[in-house]
Amino acid sequence: MNQTIHRLAAGICLAGLLPALATAAPVAKGIRVGAFTLSPFAGLAGTYDSNVGRTSSGEEDDVFFEGDLGLKLGYQARDLAIDGIGFGQQRLYADQDELDFGAGGEALRLRYGAPERIVVELQQSWRRVEDQDAYAAPSSIGGMAADAFLDANVRSRRDLWDVGAGVAAKMTDKTDLRAGYLYNETDYASTNLLDLTSHNAQMEALYKFRAKSAAVATLLGGVQESDEVDDAATYVAARLGLQTLQTDRLLFKVGVGEQHYERPEGGAEDRFHFDGLATWTATDKTQVQLEGRNGMQLSSVSRANVVDFTVVRLGIAHRVNSVLALSASGTYRLDDYQDPVADGDQMVDRRDNGATVAFRADYLIPAMYLRLFAETSYETIDSTIRDYDVARATVGAVFER
Repeated sequence: MNQTIHRLAAGICLAGLLPALATAAPVAKGIRVGAFTLSPFAGLAGTYDSNVGRTSSGEEDDVFFEGDLGLKLGYQARDLAIDGIGFGQQRLYADQDELDFGAGGEALRLRYGAPERIVVELQQSWRRVEDQDAYAAPSSIGGMAADAFLDANVRSRRDLWDVGAGVAAKMTDKTDLRAGYLYNETDYASTNLLDLTSHNAQMEALYKFRAKSAAVATLLGGVQESDEVDDAATYVAARLGLQTLQTDRLLFKVGVGEQHYERPEGGAEDRFHFDGLATWTATDKTQVQLEGRNGMQLSSVSRANVVDFTVVRLGIAHRVNSVLALSASGTYRLDDYQDPVADGDQMVDRRDNGATVAFRADYLIPAMYLRLFAETSYETIDSTIRDYDVARATVGAVFER
């Protein structure tokens, strides 16, 4: 009990420091150091979790506190832009301290060139994460990178590595060419899960047939590897689609086609394939976004097994005024395993249906460099292996210079 009191007291002390730090300097967009802009940030949040073990029965709830420290880096010259971030995070549980976890990571992106000619981008990142937390979001190389592994629907501590490069060239007034490569690696802390790596490449041609509309042809392929499997899986996919350009209200890019997937130990699958993102600015204060994709990838829970996945997300954000913003989102995910998986002493067909809804409010205090937020979410997983439901409620504050 004394240990818990000390841990909670440490979190309260950090919360008290944030306003003091925030009043130490006048309002500015970061700290200028020569040609660079530095933006230090710190955050503290408390979360109630109704089912920390993600179990279908005998659920145990708990409260955990998270503290974040980090630094953002920016550099902008005529044809060169550099963006970077480094962060550390500590999670402390009030009762179940065996679940305490330290996260961290960094990311760096370099972009060189002019959009009217040619642009080259390089990017790398490393993140140590748990759950589907804020730092587990997938990285991309300026929209030019190939499809990477969709982060597995597994609640586990893991390291995520990404290294990639992309190039976009304007060939004529109506034609653009893009190409990208992305290396992706997922290393799990648990020995019961299989580490995954992939090499992904993509080429894309864009033809502008109207002032604000373009046709897009995409060809992508890659190699996927898993622990305990000698051979690699390979895939090739082709998509045709449409993309809007520089519109005021509706921006979208959507493509449909087919994916051919060669399994590592023999056998092939052909699937309908889609990838799309649409953003609608309904008013000056309201924006709606819809995105979705599907594909096939190696499983991290079953040797040489393949998961046919589909993910769809709908989000809406509304700026009430200059300091208050509200947002809501809903996500649906289907994971369909192509081979039976072990469930105790039986082999069963596995199919996971997951849905999450979330609501959030952000309140800015510009004079103190402070953002207060509150968020609540509910997740349900309906699986032939294990069902569970979990609700979370979070309140927190972020200081960012």
